[in-house]
Amino acid sequence: MWKTFIAVLSGMAELTIGLRFYSHVRLGSDASNYFQIATNVANGKGFSDHFPEIHTTLLHATAWRPPLYPLVLAVAFLFFCSHIFVAQIVNSVISFADSLLIYSLVVQAISEKFARSKSDWSVRFGGISASLIFITYPPLFSNTFVPLSEPLLLLLLLLAAKFYSKHNYFLMSATCGLLVLTKPGTEVLVVITLLLILKKAGVRKAAKCLALVVLIVLPWILRNYFALGAPVMETSDGFNLASEYSSFSQSSNSFVDPVFDPKFRKYWPLQNNEVKWDHQLAILGINNIDAHPTVIAKTFKRNIEIMFQLRPQMAVPAETSDLRHIRLINDTLPWYIFVSLMGLIFISRMKDVDYIKYFLFMASWDTFSGLFSSGAPRLRASFDLAACIGFGFALYYFLQKAEASRRKPNQLEPSNLASTVPS
Repeated sequence: MWKTFIAVLSGMAELTIGLRFYSHVRLGSDASNYFQIATNVANGKGFSDHFPEIHTTLLHATAWRPPLYPLVLAVAFLFFCSHIFVAQIVNSVISFADSLLIYSLVVQAISEKFARSKSDWSVRFGGISASLIFITYPPLFSNTFVPLSEPLLLLLLLLAAKFYSKHNYFLMSATCGLLVLTKPGTEVLVVITLLLILKKAGVRKAAKCLALVVLIVLPWILRNYFALGAPVMETSDGFNLASEYSSFSQSSNSFVDPVFDPKFRKYWPLQNNEVKWDHQLAILGINNIDAHPTVIAKTFKRNIEIMFQLRPQMAVPAETSDLRHIRLINDTLPWYIFVSLMGLIFISRMKDVDYIKYFLFMASWDTFSGLFSSGAPRLRASFDLAACIGFGFALYYFLQKAEASRRKPNQLEPSNLASTVPS
């Protein structure tokens, strides 16, 4: 009943927000890549795209994006049609699932930590609050109505934490394998998860879970070996290195786009081969890091200011590229700061619950690793999710404090003194 109630409220909230702010989304940048790859898969052209490519009419096999999200979109496109509205519906459904998992995790964590029944209305209030804040939180719903992989990423993070709470280590490790196919850099989460399983369940269980992760990831690596000539996970790592750490980026003290920036013109012919293009861009970034190691600290500082909107104006180019509603994001900045502070304070108080601590580590690593990439605000999605969950814990805490103050025995009033005097 309660989950149905949350789903209905979530649906109404998302429909209202989507129609108000994101009814006329025009594809660009990352969203366009995901959409085009999914369209090509649905049309029987394989995992392919025109980008990055000098000859924009030439379709080629690609590993520019991780495969899971485009494949999810492709299934929907296959049954319906390749349209932005279908992609928005897919992301909305994923967000519904996110909100239900948030409710379940928050209720379970509060119940276990404070020895309260899950049916207690104040416990449910904490779960419902976290779910509704998540659905209506501007930094997060801005990802829902654009074809970006963040809602799917959050779903997998929540599922991994949920499976851990149930001690289902096989599904927990399988979810981590899918994370690797959703976002670059999540291989570290697989290692930490397997070490955790090793500690909790022993060598044999950890070995089986490792085999399961390999079974999930290996087909993609083999596909890239035969289609692209190299056993890579993706071909965008070099782009990230060059865009943030190359001499061109250092001279402008900002993100530069190797695909379009004329400074990279002499390297553009390599775009005909994604692997060589990726390798060359990686060399540009690594060589400049070797020559100027301080570029890492400078980039990290700049990306903190952009990702967490410490200087909102610096984040505008990235926000515009990700098709966000700039005015909405800026107008709700105080709400983002308040939810972040309250949420992080109170979720940290729940870290003695094992699966909350595990989720916090995953969210922390995902956010931290993003600071070495482009630093776009959408890359802090897992941070924002942790803040929403923590805000649900905060509202439960304040509700309990209010109830406790009401339960304090009242001082005897004069009108009641007579009843206390023996006759």
